[in-house]
Amino acid sequence: MAEPIDRRTFLRTGLGLTGALAVGACTTSPRSTARRAPSQALAVFVSAADLAEADRPAVEIAAFGSSYWKPGPERLYGYALRDLAEYLGKVTGDLYPLTAADAVGGGGVYAGTFGQFQGFVARQPASAQALSSSDPEAFVVEGQGDKLFVLGKTRLGLIAATYTLLDALGCRWFAPGPEWESVPHGGHLSTDQLQMASAGPSYHARFFFSSFGANFSVFDEGRRDRLYLLWNLRNRMGGSQYVSNSHHAPIIPATLFSTRPELFAQAEGKRVPYELARGNPEAVAMATDIAVNYLRDNAGKGSYFDSFSAEPNDGVPADEESLARIGNHTATDLDFWFANQVAAGIEKADLTDKSVGILSYSDHASIPSFDLHPQVSVQVATDLDFTSKMTVEQRLDGFRQRNAKRLGIYEYLNLIIWSSDRPGVSPSAKPAEVAANLKRWHDHGARTYTAETSDSW
Repeated sequence: MAEPIDRRTFLRTGLGLTGALAVGACTTSPRSTARRAPSQALAVFVSAADLAEADRPAVEIAAFGSSYWKPGPERLYGYALRDLAEYLGKVTGDLYPLTAADAVGGGGVYAGTFGQFQGFVARQPASAQALSSSDPEAFVVEGQGDKLFVLGKTRLGLIAATYTLLDALGCRWFAPGPEWESVPHGGHLSTDQLQMASAGPSYHARFFFSSFGANFSVFDEGRRDRLYLLWNLRNRMGGSQYVSNSHHAPIIPATLFSTRPELFAQAEGKRVPYELARGNPEAVAMATDIAVNYLRDNAGKGSYFDSFSAEPNDGVPADEESLARIGNHTATDLDFWFANQVAAGIEKADLTDKSVGILSYSDHASIPSFDLHPQVSVQVATDLDFTSKMTVEQRLDGFRQRNAKRLGIYEYLNLIIWSSDRPGVSPSAKPAEVAANLKRWHDHGARTYTAETSDSW
């Protein structure tokens, strides 16, 4: 019988999972030792616009529902700035009021983007590397005398900088809700001894899809959603490369089924209204136009809208007529061929910064017989592979050989319908193993990560 794991050890190990996803090549300094007198005010200087955002965020947390991504994690930077001021105060006992500042002046904490504080000059090699990085999540936390700079390449980088700093000071959010918050008090903060920087994270998208569990309440609707979203934010989930791969079928209007059944899949000789005939040229053209219009219509709304799902309906057989036309006549070739066509269409529409998402999963879990369009984003499902007879690592390598430029993992950490939340049954009960998997998959080319898990704390 295995030795019972100590709860504190488990929580510390589990926290490392989110760190493994987000930190990348982050360099840190030892925690500082000098401390000012309690209740001394030291301003957190931000731009006037950011001060207004922190005071009254444009996006309400409740509006997100259970989706952390929509419209995009970068829209939550106002909440991160609130946390920066609040938790610095909790740790040290000092006051850190958010204060408007357009330039670097006297002592204090300066929080924003590289562009907002162009007078910042890096003194550490890692900070200089972060400043030159093109990654949206690059950041610098650097103390210079009586000033502490908490800066990011973009708002995503500012969020990463904020929570990397708070993590280094000992702040922990083990699970959603204030009961699972651990914040040290009487801590130390010396601005000239804090040095942290990252040129970008190991995984450019990090997302737990929560199926919810015992803590969801119909009596306080929205509360758990808010707590879950804040837990994601504080543990540096999110990222800059969201992959949309929800089961998206038939894509074209289902109302067409009554008049244009040939546009829909045929299974065992019968047309079905909930899947597209993915090899039908007219159906492909219609789906591509829908994708282009979706991406254009939602431009600027948030990073959630930068990806369009080409994932077929779950458990529905591939269209028999399309299978006869495409590739080596497998569902894998059909579905990835279709994703290629849609990706080529959005490229032709000059939407080169957008992507088409699809899973390697179920009946299309094998490696296609052709190369992928560079705007196709693939996430390899770690379970429910009915066709490939390959390991996850072999599939990742196979997609790299097919020139996959956007590659990631879709993991099943804990599904209630599989584990019934029994202790030790799901992968989430083995955090050290999950962390090792993340590192190994990264070695095989994975750069995005989505996991299904229950929220059962």
